[in-house]
Amino acid sequence: MIEIYKTFENGEFRELENPEKDCWICLTQPNAEEIARVYDYTNVDVDALRASLDEEEKAHIEIEDNYTLLVIDVPDYETELVKKVEKKRYITMPVAIISTKECIITVSLSDTNVLRVFKSGRLRDFYTYKKTRFILQILYRTATSFLQNLRTINRESEAIEDRMQISQKNSEIIEIHEFKKS
Repeated sequence: MIEIYKTFENGEFRELENPEKDCWICLTQPNAEEIARVYDYTNVDVDALRASLDEEEKAHIEIEDNYTLLVIDVPDYETELVKKVEKKRYITMPVAIISTKECIITVSLSDTNVLRVFKSGRLRDFYTYKKTRFILQILYRTATSFLQNLRTINRESEAIEDRMQISQKNSEIIEIHEFKKS
């Protein structure tokens, strides 16, 4: 899927049909036709546009003549049903951020929480024409999301530890009770 957004000088943020200068091209699980369309507009190497579509892609930076590619790992989660209860499984996925003279391009395998915030258009001080600032905001949101997930995991871990403590005490009491019976 290809989505194109732009912040105009008057502060208006809206989705566009076609790419234009200072826009943000957001590719989510793009097909070959969408990649070709972006290539035609930007001349960014097709391999760079596909870089983050491999789940095992590692974070790195590549600087070319007409663009800079930054691949980062963004935190996300999957939900799975375990014994009729929905459980979160925390994961990371690669996201490519490509900066050209004309625009910013992001490429990912799925719609991430980090990028969804920008798409909503409700983020203060977000402008697609301020490319460096936009990249720093993505990195900041990514770091913040990692920290939020770590806090959640820590709280869940402590709750499990507390339940294990209680469980161990109960088993000790049962063991003493069983011993007295014999």
